[in-house]
Amino acid sequence: MNSRFPFFRSDASPEAPDQRVRFAILSALAVLTAGFALLPFVLANLGYDLSHYPWNFSPILPLALYAAATLRSRVAALALPVMIWALASAALWLYTGDPAMGFPKVILWVFAGLALSACLGLPLRQNRRWWVVGGAGLGAGVTFFLVSNLGVWFLSGQYAMSWAGLFECYWVALPFFRGTLLSLAVFLPALFVPATLWLPASSPSTAKTVNG
Repeated sequence: MNSRFPFFRSDASPEAPDQRVRFAILSALAVLTAGFALLPFVLANLGYDLSHYPWNFSPILPLALYAAATLRSRVAALALPVMIWALASAALWLYTGDPAMGFPKVILWVFAGLALSACLGLPLRQNRRWWVVGGAGLGAGVTFFLVSNLGVWFLSGQYAMSWAGLFECYWVALPFFRGTLLSLAVFLPALFVPATLWLPASSPSTAKTVNG
């Protein structure tokens, strides 16, 4: 066990891989999160047509679920995706020179959506059957979509403060939800494979370690 990374000592057993592996995985996902946040702006500057770009394609929600399933500290698991998105937002601010691009009015709603989505990964500490992982992924996507766009409706001033205005806000945001679902479909299977998590969390030895 590597004491230098105490937050990563979650469901490890004597047979589990070194926790530095999970640290490397989460670090790589953090870099990818920043990269995908910057990518459409880089492509736009290069003159590419973004009419078919999968907006909201990002590993941030799969990262949130993976962190919740594997990190020893639940507080760290819920805070990590928020911190990583804040760093990605700072990178976007530096690249564009516009603080509103990195930290728009709805940023606190985005942070809340990430933290709530990460909560759906906590049951994966004990049960990582494919349908549970898939359900958590879908739930995280829907939760983030509802919370973040609730903030858009409330703060942007673009929509009427009525049920009709709220419905319109969600309707307009549906194309962005497609990118969210696509990223979950790509990254979740890669993260929640036996080689990554080693032992199924529902096994007796793992459940015992997770629970105490």
